Amino acid sequence: MWLKKMKPRVLLGLSGVGDVFNEQNIEQGKTYRVVLYVMSYESLNLSVSLTSSDGLQNLGSSNIIATNSEVSNWTKFELQLESTGTNRNSRLQLTTNKKGTIWLDQVSVMPMDTYMGHGFQKELIAMVKNMKPRFIRFPGGCYVEGEHIRNAFRWRESIGPWEERPGHFGDVWGYWTDDGLGYLEFLQLAEDLGASPVWVFNSGNSHRDQVATSSVLSFVKAYS
Repeated sequence: MWLKKMKPRVLLGLSGVGDVFNEQNIEQGKTYRVVLYVMSYESLNLSVSLTSSDGLQNLGSSNIIATNSEVSNWTKFELQLESTGTNRNSRLQLTTNKKGTIWLDQVSVMPMDTYMGHGFQKELIAMVKNMKPRFIRFPGGCYVEGEHIRNAFRWRESIGPWEERPGHFGDVWGYWTDDGLGYLEFLQLAEDLGASPVWVFNSGNSHRDQVATSSVLSFVKAYS
């Protein structure tokens, strides 16, 4: 789970607690990788925890301590939290006893134990593998086209570090996607499943508009 291009400002109340994510399934003994970009004009003493939805059960925590000069610009932090319990309605909780404003971006909580270490949920992909798919098509249908061409899927923008992918608005279904599942992840999944990849790209068409034939190449080629 992650936030993309939102740069939320965490407003800490009297308790000094900011609730970033909720309704996460956290399992005992598993390790979770927490990644977040932080910016603040004050020094930072931030506790990053996985807790129950009411905050009473602490499943694992670590601290981020930094001077104001170290976080005056966007700074990436990575933590690994090993869960001491199981809670299927847990949350990522940020706690501080300092007054101030903390800006966050690209917050991600992912289990370390994934299918072949490539980020996919083990149980889900194991079931897919049992189906013995001969091919996987990605992406597909209306997601590729978009309602308007400005929101069409552009495969080149789904490659590279996930925090550098611009993402796009899926206007057919009405939600923002950070394109964390992109072209490379699709190829990796197909390889892990022993399936042939069927690559789908936008050819300059959407539900409501299209580009001139002379401009189609910009949707297909591997360079700008």
